[in-house]
Order: sequence, then C-alpha cells, then structure tokens
Amino acid sequence: MKKSSFPLTLLLFGFAAETLAQQMIEPSTYPYYKTSLTNSFLVEKTFDVLFQEEFPDPTFDNGNWPLMSGTPEIVTVSGSSSVPYALFMSAENAEEEIISRVFDLSNHAGLVLAFYESQLDLETPEGVAVEYFSDNGTWQLLYEYLGSNNITPFELSLFPLPNDAYHSEFQFRFRAVGAPYTTPGFEGWYFDSIYLGAPTTTPIMTVNPQTFLDNLFVNEMRNHQVYISNGQTFTSILNYTIIVDASATWLGVNMNSGQVGTISQDTLVVTVDATGLAIGSYSSYVEVMGDDPANPQDSVLVSLEVIGAPVAVITPQFDNPVGVNEGDSMEVQIQIANAGLSELEWKLVTTALDPDYLWELQISFPLSGAAYSGAEFDGKAFYVTEYITGSVEMYDLAGNFIKTFSIPGVDGLRQIDYDGTIMYGVGSGSNIYEMDFDSETLINIIATPLPTLRSIAYASDFDAFWISGYDSDILLLDRSGNTLATIPSSSHGLTNIYGSVYDNRSSGGPYLWVIDRSIGNGADIIQFDLATGYQTGVSHDILSDFPGLSAGGAGLFISEGIVPGSISIGGGLRGGDGMLYAYELAPSSPPWINFLSPTSGVVIPGNQTDVNIRIYGSPVGLDTTYFVFNTNDPVNETVLVPFIRNSLPVGIENTEFMPMTFSLSQNYPNPFNPATTIEFSQPQSGFMTLKVYDILGRVVATLLEAYKPAGRHTVNFDASRLSSGIYYYTLTTDDFRQTRKMVLLR
Repeated sequence: MKKSSFPLTLLLFGFAAETLAQQMIEPSTYPYYKTSLTNSFLVEKTFDVLFQEEFPDPTFDNGNWPLMSGTPEIVTVSGSSSVPYALFMSAENAEEEIISRVFDLSNHAGLVLAFYESQLDLETPEGVAVEYFSDNGTWQLLYEYLGSNNITPFELSLFPLPNDAYHSEFQFRFRAVGAPYTTPGFEGWYFDSIYLGAPTTTPIMTVNPQTFLDNLFVNEMRNHQVYISNGQTFTSILNYTIIVDASATWLGVNMNSGQVGTISQDTLVVTVDATGLAIGSYSSYVEVMGDDPANPQDSVLVSLEVIGAPVAVITPQFDNPVGVNEGDSMEVQIQIANAGLSELEWKLVTTALDPDYLWELQISFPLSGAAYSGAEFDGKAFYVTEYITGSVEMYDLAGNFIKTFSIPGVDGLRQIDYDGTIMYGVGSGSNIYEMDFDSETLINIIATPLPTLRSIAYASDFDAFWISGYDSDILLLDRSGNTLATIPSSSHGLTNIYGSVYDNRSSGGPYLWVIDRSIGNGADIIQFDLATGYQTGVSHDILSDFPGLSAGGAGLFISEGIVPGSISIGGGLRGGDGMLYAYELAPSSPPWINFLSPTSGVVIPGNQTDVNIRIYGSPVGLDTTYFVFNTNDPVNETVLVPFIRNSLPVGIENTEFMPMTFSLSQNYPNPFNPATTIEFSQPQSGFMTLKVYDILGRVVATLLEAYKPAGRHTVNFDASRLSSGIYYYTLTTDDFRQTRKMVLLR
C-alpha cells in the first residue's frame, strides 16, 4: 500500500494564534489552495493542513485533486465552476480514503466540520462515508452519502462535532465505500472548501435592490419588492428595523421590523402611492437597520415621477332594454373618450357574468379513489392525478371513468394545468413537467428555484407559469425557469396552498385563484389580484356545497365546454370522498353578440373612438350581460356597461328602448353589392338628412330629408346605378353630424 501526503487548505477558526501562524501559506503560490468562503464563514485566515492519501493501487497517485475546469457539469452554489481544485473520491478497484492530520481539540468546543459536496453520475452501490477519530480510539460515522444515478450541484454540508471528538488526537477522513465500478466515466464524489472551526453567528445583511424609479399617473399606486437577506451559513438571526421618512407621505412599507434566519430572506413590500400628488418628481429613502456589524445600515433610494393620468369616459350606459326583432339584427355603439393628460389604453373584455351567478354549482361527480392532488379539463375529458402512485385517471363529461395511465419519467405527479396543447405538472420535487397526455409521454423538464412544488398555473398572457410550495412565495417563471415576478408569502399569507389557476376571463383581471387548505382539511378558493399581489376578498368554501363531505381541495382549472355558454372554474376534492366539481365563473360570449370593430386600442388625450357591436334577435328572450372595459385610468381601471337585449317575436313592436345619444352606425353589410342597410338613432324628434357622397364630395344620393321621431331607424340604400368604389354617408341634424365610409364592390 502506498502512502503519500498531499496538502489541502483547511479553513480554521478559533485555534491558538501561535500554532496557526506556523501553518499559514500564501494562496497565490500554493497549488492546492481552496478559495475561502469568507462571505459565508467570516474566516479571518486560511491554513495549510496535510492529508494522508492511501491507495492499494500504486499507479493511482495524484488523481484525487483534479482541476474543476475539466468537469463543467459540476457547478458551485453560485453557478460557476469550483476553482482551482476539489477532492475527488470513488471506489475504483477498492476502497480509498483521505485522512486529515492530527488536531489537538482537547481545549475546544462547539466546532463544526463543513464542506461543499457534489455527486457525479454514480452507480447505486457506491457512496462516501465522512468519519472522525473518537476519544476511544475508533473511527465513528458523521454521515454517509449513498450513491444514486444522479448528477447534483455543489451543496453545503455542515456537521457539529460530537462530544467524543474533543481530544488531543482528533482526525477526520473521507472514505469511499461500496462495490467497485466497472464502467469508465466521471463516477464519484467531489468535496470542496473544507472547513473545520468554530462558526460565527454574526448575521450578514444584504438588501436588494437598492434603488428603483417609478413612473405613476396621478392617483395611481404600485407595489415593489425589496429582499432583505441573511447570508450567514451557520445558525444566526438577523434582526432589522425599517425606517421611512415621515414627510414622504406617498411612500409606505408593509412592516416595521423583522427577523431573518440562516440563508433566508424576507420580502419587504414598498408601496408608492401617487394619490393626490401634483405632477412632478419626488424621491426618498427606505432605511434598513440591522445587527450585522459589518453592514448595520442599507438604504433603498425610491424615485417617483408623477405624470398626468388618462381619464376614461365610456358612454352610453344602457339603462333600458335594447329591442330587436326575432331574425333581425341591429348595431349599437359604445364611445370611449379620453378626458385626461396621457394616452388611454383600453381593452374590451367581452362580457362578464352577473355577480349573482358566481359560485353556482354546475356539475359534480364522485371519483373512484381518495388520494387526489390535481385536476384539469382539456375540452374533451377530465383528468385527476393520484399523488401516491403518480398516475392519472381520465373521466368523460358525464363522470364515467375511462382509464388510468402514467407518464414515464414523472415522479409523484400532483398539480396539472393545460395550455391548449401541452399538459404541465409538478410532482413532489422542484421540477415542472411538460407532458403529452394523448401519447402519455414526457416532453421536457423545467427546473425551478423552489425545493417543493404544490401548485402550477399556466399564464397564457405571459407564456409563463405561476408556481408555489405549500407556504412559499408564489413565483412567475418563464420557460427557462427564470423568475419574472413574485407574490411574497408575507403578502398572500397562505400556509397550505394546494392548487392554482390563472384567470384572464373575469372582469378586472387578470387574477390568480388559489386553493387553500389552511383551516383544517379545508377547500377554500381564494382570488388574488396580480396587479397588487393581495387577496381581493372574493373567496368560496367548496365544502359548504357538499354537506357532510370530509375532503381537502386538490387542484384548480378554468375552461369552456363543460356547460354550453359559460366559463367554468373547478377542481378536485381529495380524502375519504374523492369528488370533481365545477362552478360557473363567467359566460362565454353570447351567440347574439358580434364585435364589429377592434376590442382594444389607445386613445390620445382629447380624442375618442367607437366600439361597434351587432346585436342579433335570435333566440327570442330577455338577456342580461355586461360589456367590461379594462383601462389604465387609475380611477376607472374597470368599467362595466350593463346591457339588456329584448328580442321580440316578429310582429310585436318594441316600445321600451329609447336612445340616449345620437349615433350613426356602420352600414351592413360592408363592403356591399348592390344594397346595404344604414342604421341611426336619435334621443329626440327633429329634422334630419342622410346623404351619400363620392370621393370628390359630390352628392350621389339623398336617402332621407325629413322630420323623424326619437328612436332607432333604418334606411336601405340601393347602389345599382353606381360604379364600384369608396363612398361616404353623412347624417345631419341641428345638434349632430357624423360621416362614415362604405365600399361598393361589384
């Protein structure tokens, strides 16, 4: 057996200064120097320690200290390759061990052995034992790393020394154990930045970001997130307080003090509120005072630029039913004006449900098992996941069981969500799985920064995913796993999240609906406003609709096609009584509505635009809906325009509808050949003309020149004698004049 000594830098803290001084080396000249973890350990000096390296094979010499640049797949916790060297251990041909020199620890206490470890692609039987030489003269196990077929990044391991380690002949060793491997490759373990000493409990405070600039409209408000971190690796508590300048009334925070544990962070929500502020520039600081002696104070500079807001004026409000005969149609017009100082952005969110219908139970049916954790509907069938087996059960719309299947390579499948093509899911770990349920195959894996996932919601507006653990921050991740946004746990306040779904269908959205099981084995659906990160106050206790049922909520979905004409929100219930349910969330666009013009746009200050909507008379009946407009007006972010359609059978005259404004509708059809219909309305009786002009401004037809009563009127225009081209028609009264363009195509 060959013995050789190889130097390794060992980080020491708390030993006699005269002894350590004899062991000091210069890092720049010593080949096996390990970069000290100064920021994590607060080590003041690094020292040279000799290791004994024993091998049964004399040809296997200095291979235990490879350059890390040769194995780029192994990365440190900071994401970069470890440099320059790391200890490599493997049971090649037989056991091998690396033994430290002898340390006199008889006058010490409270020491730890710490290092970063990384596992290469191992054969399962192989492992590494970390052992120490005890005061009874035997080697004792601190920890044994068991082999698996995985590659892992560097992670910190930290072991307090037991009482029998404090004697004059203390040593520690790394010993490869298990059957020798027979296939070539990078099979083995890496150990780096080995540390023996007394850890400091001094916290290390960092505050990020330390500056941000906000541009807000007058009366607008926005939340920002500031992260207060404790970077100390060893057990410590960072105590901090928050100070905000009292004169900056526009600046606020969600807490005044707090504590952060080891390698943890708190999320401080900084609110910038321009309500009542004059147009102009503002700035102030948020001060973070902590008990980190090296960094007792950090400042966050907050700069605010207040600009004039847009003002949305949306008319008319349809206070009376709009009558239309069966088999006929008519056009209504909604005007969007900007009376403010900045561009008005608007979007028509089609229609909204009367709030009285929310939480109307549409369907429910029992499931065949109990341990359910996720549910989804893909437009054809329902899917529920069984977390113990990781399998998926499939049911038809009537609740009939179809089959059970699993996705190879997916471990412990729980929550699932669907983007219209691909099914996404999370299991018991930290990965997002992309799956094809039709072929029952795994397509891709997306790594996430959270160690354990319990919810996933695909956000179609961002092509991204809202994810969370039981009580973690709720993160928005892109397809590469990068964090785009965060709802801090301190904001959402939930401690047992078990499902979520993204909602851009409801008025005032987008929202995130979350299943919370914090109260007992509960099943509460809670709505979050994604603009603020806080609960809206809208929630529902699912179990209140199932008296006597004992089950917890398991997953959420939003979909059309479950009940015709409506958008549904639903999920599963787990426990002794498995159940699938769905409630009405909002109507899909009614079949009697057709939007003729764009449903979003921008209006510059002082201007206006029209939204033209065609209303059809079939089917007969009285129907109520809401046209919902989302705007960037901070005072009128959501405007609901109620609309009642009264469809009458042919031959019955409608006398209930009376226009509130003059309007000239777009001709229909357009383009036309050779005839078209022009509609107009007037709130009062009067004399009016309706004339058609060619592109040179010449009158080519006078369709109306008469006194007309208040109401809605239609005029037919036959252009058989005219050639193809662009024409204009103008409605003129004493108080109103409007022109529209039409196209004749032969």
